[in-house]
This record gives sequence, C-alpha cells and structure tokens, in this order.
Amino acid sequence: MPPVLDAPRMGTVEDVTYLGDDAYLVMFDSVDTIDRAEALAGCSCLVRRADLPEGFDVVAQEALAGYRVCDEKHGFIGTVREIIDNGAQQLVAIDGEAGDVLVPLVDAIVVAVDEDARTLTTRLPEGLLDC
Repeated sequence: MPPVLDAPRMGTVEDVTYLGDDAYLVMFDSVDTIDRAEALAGCSCLVRRADLPEGFDVVAQEALAGYRVCDEKHGFIGTVREIIDNGAQQLVAIDGEAGDVLVPLVDAIVVAVDEDARTLTTRLPEGLLDC
C-alpha cells in the first residue's frame, strides 16, 4: 500500500495490546484523534530492528512444542519438537515420518498459526522434504 501522505508518518509507540488472532492495537504518540487513527487503518508499520526491545521476536520454545505441522501441498509433516535460535533466524524442528526437518520460522514459510487447533500451516519450498 502506498504511504498515506496526509496522516502521521512517524511516531513513538506508547502501548501495544494483543487482541488475538494476530491482531494488535498499537497506540502512537502522534495519533491523538480518531481522524488520524482512521487514516492509518490498514497501513503497515515499519520499525528498525535495532529499536525493538530485546527478545521481541523470540517465540518461546514451549509455546509451539507439540503443535501439528501441516503443509499446504504435502499435508501432515509432523509435530514441532522445539524452536531453535541459530542467531540468524529461528528454526522450527519438526519430528515426522520423513525424519527431522528444520524449517525457518518466517512468514513466507510458516503462513498460519492456529492456537486453538495447535497447528502450524506451512508453505514449504520445493525440495525441502526431498532430503
């Protein structure tokens, strides 16, 4: 989406509330009226990684352990054993019939997390399971 030119373009986050289903309510210091808030509805918020608090993007190992992993193309892959932080990115370690599989924990591959069903949906790159 192109930037909104007549709305606040920079600000400091004052508060974040998790609403569930991957939805958050984010309060900015520069958004002080309903008109400004409505102008930003549906826009993306970009943040420098260096400005995030330590551990902001870390998924607790216990949080996903035991989740079923189903791929859009291959179906059931296995269950999450653990989340491994290799420094560059987090990896989902999956125990399955094909053996151990490591999958990067990135939006392009892990496309959905259903907390109620305890399921991860993936879109695995071609050849990942051919090893």
